[in-house]
Amino acid sequence: MPILRHPNLVKLTADGLGSPTMKYDEIMSYLAKYPASKINFANEEGSFQIDTTTIEEVTSSTPSVCDALLEAWIQLGTIMGQYGSTLNKRWLNKTFDQRKEILIKVYPEIPQVHRPDFVVLRNEDLPDRKTKIAADLALRFPHINLEDLSQARPLLWMLDSRCRGFPSSFVNADRDSIRVGLKSKLIVPKYMRGYAMYLNGEWSRETYGRLVSWEEDRQAVLKCYQGIALDPGMGLLVLEIQRDVLQFLVRVSMAILHDIPAASTITSPISGSLCMTMPEILARGDEKRNPKYMTNEHESLTAHILEAPYRTPEVFGFTKLKSLAEAKYYETQDHFLLLHEDPGFFAEMIHEGCGQTVEAVLN
Repeated sequence: MPILRHPNLVKLTADGLGSPTMKYDEIMSYLAKYPASKINFANEEGSFQIDTTTIEEVTSSTPSVCDALLEAWIQLGTIMGQYGSTLNKRWLNKTFDQRKEILIKVYPEIPQVHRPDFVVLRNEDLPDRKTKIAADLALRFPHINLEDLSQARPLLWMLDSRCRGFPSSFVNADRDSIRVGLKSKLIVPKYMRGYAMYLNGEWSRETYGRLVSWEEDRQAVLKCYQGIALDPGMGLLVLEIQRDVLQFLVRVSMAILHDIPAASTITSPISGSLCMTMPEILARGDEKRNPKYMTNEHESLTAHILEAPYRTPEVFGFTKLKSLAEAKYYETQDHFLLLHEDPGFFAEMIHEGCGQTVEAVLN
């Protein structure tokens, strides 16, 4: 069971109570065994106690976070709608070092390397407060780093997807992005029993981030278990991540358009579609991908992995599954061709395989 699911509700499956048809009274009687003030966060490795929060704390924080988040989203959409083509051309024409300079100016604590959350995981003994703050940022925003965003395309993909899609489209992606921090217990969201926060499937300012009592909606507790709704602590954490990501993108956009005074004063959306003048190279990104990640005119798995954090999360259907299967097929085909044609590659694979056998493990 993923760690991202509800505390204690995770244990329902192990006890045979995790059926989608389970009744509200059965869940509540099970949870009654565990005092709300002493919550154990269960995962595959065991359990540990986490802090709890109150309805007053959540209701006082959520509106301000939601307002800041949606204000940044509107501002980003307006900037990209009016100046998207100019921003796109300027970013592509800059050198790697110039892009890096802009990112550091906007975000001085930006991590240097790809997936900085794994770097933090390998160095859990953090010497001082400044290092701990940098580590927390790396765990919360692992895909915002110099190595990736200094390239030509990822930042443009991110700007395009985030301004086009309402924040609810990214809830699961933003929650999954902090999986390393959650699994390592370096990020532990507070827990509040009795309420669920609705983010997925909410498309208006009034309903995004709304709290629903389990007593008002008896399906809310089961939706928390299923991952449809979120515990308020986790929901607030996701909202904060989305707010910070959108504000970062707004600041980057303004830095790129620094000599256009009007870009820095935009506070409301333009009439009509927010992104109706988005540049073609972004609107049709699937046809403009980097050729080095293409294999026989088919997308490679490498392209999917590299682009996924910066694009709008896709709803998996048969077409998407077929595309992934084709990518894996061509990747495997190339692997066997190399084994057949390249003796050095063949020897390397044999050596690597032998090194992973039981007999090669040192006692």
